Amino acid sequence: MKTFSKASALFVMAVAFLFGLIGSVDAATQVDLGTADSFAVLGASTVTNTGSTILTGDLGLRPGTSITGFFGTVENDGPGTFSGSVHQTDATALQAQTDLTTAYNDADGQTPCTDLSSQDLGGMTLTAGTYCFSSSAQLTGTLELDANGDPDAVFIFQIGSTLTTASGSGVSTIDSAQACHVFWQIGSSATLGTTTQFKGNILALASITANNGASVYGRLLARTGAVTLDDNSVEIATCETSSDDEEDEDEDEDEDEDEDVEIKVRKTADPSTLSVSGFVTYTYKVSNEGDVSLGDISVEDDKCSPVIYVSGKKDKDGKLDKDEVWKYTCTKKVSATETNKVTAKGTGDGDRVKDTDKVTVNVSSAPGFPNAGVNLDENFGDIIFQKIISFFSF
Repeated sequence: MKTFSKASALFVMAVAFLFGLIGSVDAATQVDLGTADSFAVLGASTVTNTGSTILTGDLGLRPGTSITGFFGTVENDGPGTFSGSVHQTDATALQAQTDLTTAYNDADGQTPCTDLSSQDLGGMTLTAGTYCFSSSAQLTGTLELDANGDPDAVFIFQIGSTLTTASGSGVSTIDSAQACHVFWQIGSSATLGTTTQFKGNILALASITANNGASVYGRLLARTGAVTLDDNSVEIATCETSSDDEEDEDEDEDEDEDEDVEIKVRKTADPSTLSVSGFVTYTYKVSNEGDVSLGDISVEDDKCSPVIYVSGKKDKDGKLDKDEVWKYTCTKKVSATETNKVTAKGTGDGDRVKDTDKVTVNVSSAPGFPNAGVNLDENFGDIIFQKIISFFSF
């Protein structure tokens, strides 16, 4: 009996010790970007753009001197645009690069980390913390980042060499997770595949390439290499502020109870009817039907990508305000009658809200087979067979 008691005691002590170790693990902490925070794109050697890229934020370069493909730069050769300021080889860009190096080292040094080496990020749902890859990382499909209701939750990815996303891949933030708290520390270069919908701040030691149609809600910051863009959208991720001050919460309790957080999306198709297969442009109008501004807006169509922002933002705060209607479009070829759904999401007062809408495009007949009152699925084969028999009988 004494032996059993000692063994039990030792077991309990061991379990308690292990739980003590686990409990002592610190969560990932916010990375301070310093003056680099205002940059949507910051390059080192060059920044080059092809197509109508839209940057919401500053554009910068240091120590290189050449920024091509944007209006408003020294080259001023377009067609890309940016909403902030350009800092082309100036003191502001130098300070931003210095602060980027500090932020990069901070993200790289955070421990402990969960090792995901050799695993594809696609299909995963990860909670707040630090995740590491000994060499390269791959994203094929969608990665979900779940804050479990904590809008201050931080996600850090430490990648030894390269980050590559497949075409059409994406990063989704759920349950109060915010893109402003997501950091991708890349030991070499990052490449975003076509139409990737990416979230978070990329801090790359070397270069960053965003292929055609890729969109980023975050930042593209390269320490020593080039940033290469191709008809992209890069918007600075802003944080919804939270407060632990219970006194303030008590004072605003009555007001908060009356505030609604609501988003609305309406979808149309042009054309909505086709006689044969053809291209259809879907238009999505996203509005704020609540009482508080919404951030971290995402618009996803289950059968069409990329969904591209067109217009509607009246200011540069990255928030969907009550007096704004943001317009998005997506174009695809439709060959048969289909119904598809759009989902719009936004975050306000720490709550993640969404709305959906559906639209049907009717295709009256299959390509190359005009329908003259014949049901092709049931009768077409029989009719052709009978015609052939009649011909040879004659």
